[in-house]
Amino acid sequence: MARRPPRSAGAHAPAAEVPPSKEAGRISGMFDAIAPRYDLLNTLLSAGFDRQWRARAIRSLALTGRECLLDVCAGTAGVALAARRGPSGARRVIGVDFAGAMLEVGRRRIAAA
Repeated sequence: MARRPPRSAGAHAPAAEVPPSKEAGRISGMFDAIAPRYDLLNTLLSAGFDRQWRARAIRSLALTGRECLLDVCAGTAGVALAARRGPSGARRVIGVDFAGAMLEVGRRRIAAA
């Protein structure tokens, strides 16, 4: 295997060599920071596809109104709200997320629904 020449003291590692941090605290902090704007950003960056996939996912469940759903990584409660809508929406939805600010936005959305 060929060896790379040593870097000079002032050289920086290319971006490809530095893996992004996957620490839970860093990731939840990022989502906490964008929580107030998350839904808008999600809709804009996905060109509205976020609403389509959410509705499609809920339709695929063929809910009867008796279900208790667990929404993991619930974020701002978009899936939870979609699952409760309509005459045959889930009886109960429990949402969990490790980004507290996202859940707080979700709580407010649920209270306003």
